[in-house]
Amino acid sequence: MKKERRLLNTMILMAQVITGLSVLYYLGYLFGESLAGVSVLELSWVNLWISIGLASVMFAIRMGGRKR
Repeated sequence: MKKERRLLNTMILMAQVITGLSVLYYLGYLFGESLAGVSVLELSWVNLWISIGLASVMFAIRMGGRKR
């Protein structure tokens, strides 16, 4: 039971790292688009919002599983 819980925590932590990296990637992508002269309305905001949503879900799962 304890080994399974540790594996689950490791998988959740890996998912958090991946979603955090995707948020940083899309922030950098938007910054690069803005440097290239793309107007604000044409920037790819959808990917950033999806990755932020995933990161917040992963954070909620992680914090909800902690014992108090």
